[in-house]
Amino acid sequence: MSDSRPQPGPDDETSHLRSPEATPRNAEPGPVDPSEDELVDPEADDHTRPTSKVPLIVMGVMLALLLATGGVIGYLFTQRNREPVATATAEPTGKPELPVTAGNLNRPPGEPQATSEAPSPGSDTGRQIVTATYYENDQPAYIVIAARPVADKKALLEEQLQARGVRQLGTALCGRESRDLDVCAVNRSYTVLLVIGQRSQKPEEIVAAAEVLLQNTK
Repeated sequence: MSDSRPQPGPDDETSHLRSPEATPRNAEPGPVDPSEDELVDPEADDHTRPTSKVPLIVMGVMLALLLATGGVIGYLFTQRNREPVATATAEPTGKPELPVTAGNLNRPPGEPQATSEAPSPGSDTGRQIVTATYYENDQPAYIVIAARPVADKKALLEEQLQARGVRQLGTALCGRESRDLDVCAVNRSYTVLLVIGQRSQKPEEIVAAAEVLLQNTK
C-alpha cells in the first residue's frame, strides 16, 4: 500500500533556514551615519589634505626680525670701530716763529728774537735758529732755542748745547747742558725746540712747557 501523503518540495525543505532579518532586494536603504562622510583616508595624497599658512607667516616674520637685528648690530659695530681720519697739515718751512704767549708762559713782545743760521747736515738749505727767553709769573723761567730743519734732535742737543747723559723721556730727550742745567728737546717733524730750565725745574716740567711752546710755534 502506497503512502498518499504529499512529499515536501525543495522550497519547503529550506524555508525554515531563511533568516528573519533577510531584506528584500527592493528594500530602501537605512539612514547613513554622517560621521562616515568626514572620515579621511590615511593613504590619501598629502596635497589633498587641508594645510595651515600660520606657521609660514610666523617663520617669515621671525626671519625678517633676525635680518633687521643683524643689520643694526653690524652698523653699530662698524660705527664703534671706525677710527677718525686725521687731516694732514703741512709743516711750516723756513725760520721758526716762536709764540708771544703759550699757556702761562710769555716773552716780552718788544724783546727781539735772536736769529742765526747754520749749515744743515743732509739738506740743501741752511738751518734757521731762533732763541727767546720765556717768563712765568714775571720771572725768567726758560730759554728756548727753535731750529729748522733738523733731522736728528739728539745730535742737535749734543752739538748745540754739549748735553750729556741724554735719555728718553716719553717722546722727548733730556740731559744736562754745559752749565749743569736741565735741558729737553721736543720735535714736530723737522722743527725742534731745545728748552733749558732756569729755575731748577724737573725734566718732566720742562717737557710739559716745551710741548706747549711747540704746539704754538709756526
